[in-house]
Amino acid sequence: FFFTLAIFGYSYLAFTNNDKSAMVKAYIAAALAVITKGPIGIILPGLILLIYVCARYAIHRKDEIYQLSKDIKLLFNPFGLLVFIAIASPWYIAMYSIHGEQFISGFLGLHNVDRALVSEHPKFDVWYYYLLIVPLSLLPWTPVIVYHLKDINWK
Repeated sequence: FFFTLAIFGYSYLAFTNNDKSAMVKAYIAAALAVITKGPIGIILPGLILLIYVCARYAIHRKDEIYQLSKDIKLLFNPFGLLVFIAIASPWYIAMYSIHGEQFISGFLGLHNVDRALVSEHPKFDVWYYYLLIVPLSLLPWTPVIVYHLKDINWK
């Protein structure tokens, strides 16, 4: 919920209206996502928004009014970063003070880094895994997506 709120709720408002307060709210939502989901709660929204800013630049770079620096400043809002740290860090500090190195290696290492990089069930590692999973995950919308692929200008 907080992950989606950070990206689509407030970041969209921030970029479409050039609203710094909406971006601060996105940082608040990202901090809550980090508390509930771990570091991925800021890594993925950050990467998605960075790709969005780059795509916006690619689309509007010939437009003299558009300024990439304005979007970058909006994305990396210093006050938003401070609010993010103020909300997300107390839990991590408390867990580290209670569990020490076990917290770093267990929660951050095993449950975040290792799960992202190493397969939990290696016997199911097949090259076509995502070719099967993505269409099934998008049901009931898969037929609609396939139908509209013909409308894309592929040139």
